[in-house]
Amino acid sequence: MFFLFAFISLLSFSYGATFIQTSDNLTDFDCLKNSYKMRVLIRALRADGTVEPNLEYNWENLMKKDPESQHAPVLFPCYTCGNPEVQIKKVCEVIKPHMDGEWRAYIEVKDPNTWSSDDLENQQFFGKFIQAALTSGCFFDYAIISSKFDWEEIMGPTYSAHSNKFLIYTHYDNKPNYNDFVPFGGWKTPVGKKYLRNARDCDILFDKWYWTKWELRSSSNQRPYQLQQFFY
Repeated sequence: MFFLFAFISLLSFSYGATFIQTSDNLTDFDCLKNSYKMRVLIRALRADGTVEPNLEYNWENLMKKDPESQHAPVLFPCYTCGNPEVQIKKVCEVIKPHMDGEWRAYIEVKDPNTWSSDDLENQQFFGKFIQAALTSGCFFDYAIISSKFDWEEIMGPTYSAHSNKFLIYTHYDNKPNYNDFVPFGGWKTPVGKKYLRNARDCDILFDKWYWTKWELRSSSNQRPYQLQQFFY
């Protein structure tokens, strides 16, 4: 059986990565999973507002391969698409039949040129997107993935409405620690960092991530994990 991983995150106890070179080879996938003790995140909503074509296939097969694993969706809000409720609904229609409880959504904020030039408009749209996610029946909470530059360019330098949520920041300095972290958006401490581009292992090219602990789902029998992220 092969997985069609158009975009997938694998979570471990110390490190992770963003895949640059895709692979349908299950042996390569198992190699990385065994090397990094990974759990899995899957891109659900793409930056153009469409659902990842292989979302349901990937989610189902991962559940069959490892029923105890915790999967979680990555969402890229599409400002130019509008209708955040519709964007979230399309994702839920695919994943909810295969979900056990609600999950934390990873919401990535990047690429200022795909958002409005008006900070307030972006803030309002993002708030509606979050509200749509939290009232969908799919997500009990959310986390933010962004860089200081992207966040401040899109949301404005003083916007801090989401600083009580987990933050994963991007800084490619090849250092798996938070020593370089500069507070922004009201966040004083991150829970993750994307720190290295173009690493290679198990014949796959990827970006590396460093993470600390957080839970993915709301089921009472699930303990928190220390996580790392890998993306196809």
